[in-house]
Amino acid sequence: MNEKEYGAAKKLATKLNTALFTIFALWLALLVLFWARTGGPLRPYDALPFATEPLPWLVASLAGAFAVRLLPEAWFRIGSRDRAMRTYELFGVKIARFVITDGDLVNRIVRRRYPGYRAYAGEASLSARLATGIVGERAHLGFLIFGVGSAACALAGGWHQWAIALTIGNLLVNFYPVLLQRYTRARVLRIFSRRVSLPVR
Repeated sequence: MNEKEYGAAKKLATKLNTALFTIFALWLALLVLFWARTGGPLRPYDALPFATEPLPWLVASLAGAFAVRLLPEAWFRIGSRDRAMRTYELFGVKIARFVITDGDLVNRIVRRRYPGYRAYAGEASLSARLATGIVGERAHLGFLIFGVGSAACALAGGWHQWAIALTIGNLLVNFYPVLLQRYTRARVLRIFSRRVSLPVR
């Protein structure tokens, strides 16, 4: 694949990734709407009474999310790579990997038009993937904690449908991305341990 073809393939992948990113944007919008409705300007008059004071929950959820920035690098290290990969696969990480950004679905669509395309190829690209993976995991972990706190607030407040919706969304856009970041790093580290420069997928 020449440079022009790779550029075109990357452009197509970016468009597809942007479409998938809207799933996260929808969950984020739902999260903002929830907090606006608990006691903010968007609270409907016909809503069920909220059984708890939402402000302490909001503060605690935000504090937990920002605390992720204080986690040491050791938190993001992968122990036994093969064992970790098997554990993540038991949680269905391969299924989730199919529909994430730069996942199997995006790569398959792009490769139909550009057969030589690889999202990550070569040691330099894989090394960069290790670093960006930690950044991505840290971000999703922060949102995951904020989402858990928000769902817990909804449950404590008696808004059970909100709690269910926020939890399902949180699983899809944060819990599985955290596992996928760790799973991908385990695969990359296994590749490096074998001293073979191959694409991750």
